[in-house]
Amino acid sequence: MSFVNINWQQETNKIKVPETAVTQAITRGLNQATKRQQSHRKLELMLTVAALLSIILFNPLTIQAGGVIPAIHQLLDKKNQRTHNFDPTMNKIFSGLSDVSAYQSVNSSAVKEDGLTIQVRGVMTSAGIKAFVIDYNGARINPAALRRQDVHVTLNQHQSVIDVEQNYGQIALGHYRQFIAFYVNGDSSASNDTIDIRIGHVNGSSQGISLPTIKTKSLSTTVHKVTEKTGNLTTGQGAIDQINSTSHSFVLNYSVSFDQRKMAKSTASLIKKATWISDADVMVNNKKVGDLMLGSSGAKIGEKQQANQVTVKFQSIFASQCYVDNQGKNVSIQDLNPQAVVRFKLEIPSHSSYDHILGYLNVPITALLS
Repeated sequence: MSFVNINWQQETNKIKVPETAVTQAITRGLNQATKRQQSHRKLELMLTVAALLSIILFNPLTIQAGGVIPAIHQLLDKKNQRTHNFDPTMNKIFSGLSDVSAYQSVNSSAVKEDGLTIQVRGVMTSAGIKAFVIDYNGARINPAALRRQDVHVTLNQHQSVIDVEQNYGQIALGHYRQFIAFYVNGDSSASNDTIDIRIGHVNGSSQGISLPTIKTKSLSTTVHKVTEKTGNLTTGQGAIDQINSTSHSFVLNYSVSFDQRKMAKSTASLIKKATWISDADVMVNNKKVGDLMLGSSGAKIGEKQQANQVTVKFQSIFASQCYVDNQGKNVSIQDLNPQAVVRFKLEIPSHSSYDHILGYLNVPITALLS
């Protein structure tokens, strides 16, 4: 076998190549590749923007800083890790109220003191309870000192609020937000209220400030008229007069009446000072299944006398939550058996070391719903 020596380079060079067609093919390929890269880049950019938007729109810290909803969940202290005496009922009520409908923005002027800018951002309300949110901005904020500030609240220029609960959270560097809540004696949900706030020992200093008066809108409540009574005018007759309900709490208005000719003066004097409805057992078929979550009890809101009959009016505030025994947790009263009855225990003071049970007042669970 013989081999022929061929110069393949020369032979290759002799082949005519359709340069125009090849060039067009290469150009089309490059264009398609560029379009695919651009498409991928657009997709990547869209995904990146979507991710950023999700962070901006749904990150609670961003919502806090934006101020539409002040992320109440983060300002509460459900596990008592920071504020060891923060009211658990307030925690439960305001945890459920962290939405736009319950939050009222406040157009309040800022006040400057001790290097800080302090401003009320908004108010939250439920039956028998109010809260407001204050922003602190400044490079010299002392977080520990915020908790030690004295907060004095006055409703409608005359009603001094005795107990307030407060907590705070950091929004950003040099920016803290404070949440202050209190129960309202003599519930004024149906009217527009004013709130005056004075803060003492601002940021740990010896200075105090008064913030501009806040005006709140009336709260829509469901009013239930109740005629349940127990006892008699000789020993004291208790009655539930009215229940004002919202979705997360309700105000129980009750009274005790007596004939001052038949009742000992010492007993009458004790009743006028305080009468409690603190225990509320939820009953189904005469069996206790749980109890309601108490907020405040025994606040005296009025007294009247007609001839010899004296009637003293009181108020208790409950969260619309029931601790269900067999579940070991709180559930909304709206989720309870609609046939359930709440048994309220009415107690009056006595001269012994134990309060006297005047009687029990039974109310259908439906009379507590908004």
